[in-house]
Amino acid sequence: MPEFVTLAAWLRPISPVQEPAQEPAQEPSAPLPEASLEEEAIADVLSRVRRFRAMLADALDRSLVDLLREIAVEVVGRELACGPADLQSIVARALERAAPERPLAVYVHPTQRDLVPFDLPVIADPQLRSDDVRIELHSGSIDARLGVRIEQVLAAYGG
Repeated sequence: MPEFVTLAAWLRPISPVQEPAQEPAQEPSAPLPEASLEEEAIADVLSRVRRFRAMLADALDRSLVDLLREIAVEVVGRELACGPADLQSIVARALERAAPERPLAVYVHPTQRDLVPFDLPVIADPQLRSDDVRIELHSGSIDARLGVRIEQVLAAYGG
């Protein structure tokens, strides 16, 4: 990824490379008119501004999805602080995906261990955040953490 360049640095004129003086073989050509030099300078500045703008747009495009994901997680996390998620529904939907395989255990945050009354072991996992769920199966696991659920919603809507 290219390093960030400020607009002032991008527009700073490049100092010309001085070449050794040579004897002119021909008569020097007539100097360019002042208007032509100004137009050339304006065209150069406009070209640099367009490239800088394109670089900024590319950087924004690369970081926008991550930024939106972070904002969504924060907003949903704050909403869940007011009222916890329905962990039973989350686990039930995740188990539908695992059918017909029988789960071995459900892992939740320690403060929510008693909120998921199922016929299988509910294990407190301090590494999970509140409203996160992980389900262990014989063939692997189902990750139903809040961030993963939000990622699935964003992916479904082209995020």
